[in-house]
Amino acid sequence: MDHFIPWSFVQADQLWNLVIACSTCNLSKSDKLANKLFLDIVIDRNNILGSIPELRKRTDMQVYTRQKLIDLYHFSVENGFTDFWEPKKIII
Repeated sequence: MDHFIPWSFVQADQLWNLVIACSTCNLSKSDKLANKLFLDIVIDRNNILGSIPELRKRTDMQVYTRQKLIDLYHFSVENGFTDFWEPKKIII
């Protein structure tokens, strides 16, 4: 698992900010932001998670909004997270 917005910026392990990552991707991403094209993918994934009643009850999913993630992504860039990462091989 890895944090979509780096943990060093958002110091919380909330479901809406966690993504599955192999160890190679996790280590290579480190403290970088994922390329912006992945932002929409994570938003779509979070919409699916939010539609599952058991997950919608989770406190971390109750405070999530699409706009919050977008704002955090842009705020991260504005605060110096300008090293962008993308996997060498994309598996969807």
